[in-house]
Amino acid sequence: MKGLNLLTSRITYPIALGIFILLRSILMTTCILLIVLSQLSGTAALSNELLWPIYNNPGGLSADIATSTEKPDMAVMDTDLPEEATPTQLSPTESEEATEAPTATDLPSPTATRQPSPTIKPTATEEQVLVCPESPGRVEDITYAARLSPSPLPAKIYLPPCYDVDNRRYPVLYLLAQEGFDQNQWVDIGVTQAAEEKIQSGELSPFIIVMPQHPERLFNGTDGGPGSYEAEVIDGLVPDIDANYRTNPAVEQRAIVGVSRGGVWAIEIAFSNPDLFGGLGAISPSLDSNYPRVQYDPANLATAAETLPPNILFLIAEDDPALLQVQNLSQTLSNLGYINSFLVEQPGQVGRLWPEVVNELFNGLVSGW
Repeated sequence: MKGLNLLTSRITYPIALGIFILLRSILMTTCILLIVLSQLSGTAALSNELLWPIYNNPGGLSADIATSTEKPDMAVMDTDLPEEATPTQLSPTESEEATEAPTATDLPSPTATRQPSPTIKPTATEEQVLVCPESPGRVEDITYAARLSPSPLPAKIYLPPCYDVDNRRYPVLYLLAQEGFDQNQWVDIGVTQAAEEKIQSGELSPFIIVMPQHPERLFNGTDGGPGSYEAEVIDGLVPDIDANYRTNPAVEQRAIVGVSRGGVWAIEIAFSNPDLFGGLGAISPSLDSNYPRVQYDPANLATAAETLPPNILFLIAEDDPALLQVQNLSQTLSNLGYINSFLVEQPGQVGRLWPEVVNELFNGLVSGW
């Protein structure tokens, strides 16, 4: 019986060993196929992690049989696996000890983003205008609460480009019309259009223009002081504009200009209120037909004043009947030490060539803003 068992074991053991070798070959072939497929599908790392235990103990066979079998040559198998195995998680302390100091890394080249070429720093005008070309200037019809008139008085106001899209405060140019004209005179001669063009081109900084309608009685029937057109401008127009629009209240940021009778009023108002107006322009002021009380005569106002606007401009044609009076006033100012510009135009030019007059006006009073 013992001999029979020995014979049986000698017969069955090679059979079992053959079956084991066959199963092992099938398993290895299957593993290789899985690895190739995982490489093709981009999941090599996952296959390596899942299949590695099979190489160590394929099929969960018994330890004595597994140890009696040769271990597959993994050097060959590694050529089909990723170079890096799944990283081993280290504790923070181990990671700090095992990690070398980081090497310097070159920053990416900036060629991907095109940098603007260096340019000259834009002026304040360019910064204000070019950022909002879709917001042009405009002229509006308004009214303001009159002080010496029973009802509100009309006016026109020019608001420069960007007024609606920024928060800055703007210088203000007050323009007084001549007798027989209303608040439309300055728009009709093109002053707002010229201002818009020069602001958009960057020649001038943005500014506000106010063109009021004057009450006829105050305009032609008073000469200055309380109850006059001066009081209407100082106590009514200017405070109302400052309260309702973003004006720059600094004296050097406000100027007043007038034509003919309006020019006389511009002189009287600016000389009497140098704390409000830093600029004065008088275009053909009708001083030859001006008969004020002594204290409101422009020459006497200049002599009695502690200070006058630092920027004064007279513009008159050489055939204007008031040329001598305007020239004498300019000389009086010079004798008192006040610098002023006295420009004499060709005969009739002030009345005919308004664009040139407006250009002189801007150059003399506005270009410094």
